Amino acid sequence: MKDIELIDKFFRYLYDNGSIKYYEKVMRECGFNENLINEREILKFQRLLVSSGFVNETNIRVGDGPFAVKINDAGSKMIIEYGSYEKYLDSIKREKILERKLKEAKLKEIKVAIFTAVLAIIATLFLSEPIKIVWKIFLQWIQGN
Repeated sequence: MKDIELIDKFFRYLYDNGSIKYYEKVMRECGFNENLINEREILKFQRLLVSSGFVNETNIRVGDGPFAVKINDAGSKMIIEYGSYEKYLDSIKREKILERKLKEAKLKEIKVAIFTAVLAIIATLFLSEPIKIVWKIFLQWIQGN
């Protein structure tokens, strides 16, 4: 099972239950390898959950875990809006891709505008009356020599 799926299950559990009181039980239910469920791994996973910004640590040690976490408002909103952490991450990726494409399109638009301006300046210079006169004199001079 992928890490994102495990995190997703934890967020769903937290959303449904508010907080986690029996970590080992929940970790087993979420598919953690039985041999990896120890205090060190639990604390590591806690840091990962908290670093997401969707979970807060509580000061109360509850159940069989070394800590307790509680879903915060941002976490609840994420679950309500996206349905899962994985869908939230997919949405963020799509937004970044769209932002990059928009920046590329704007850059192309600027390049086209600059190119058009340069062409307009060149056309204006070569179609102006003084330039035409100079060009005629230059052509006559070439033909005469």
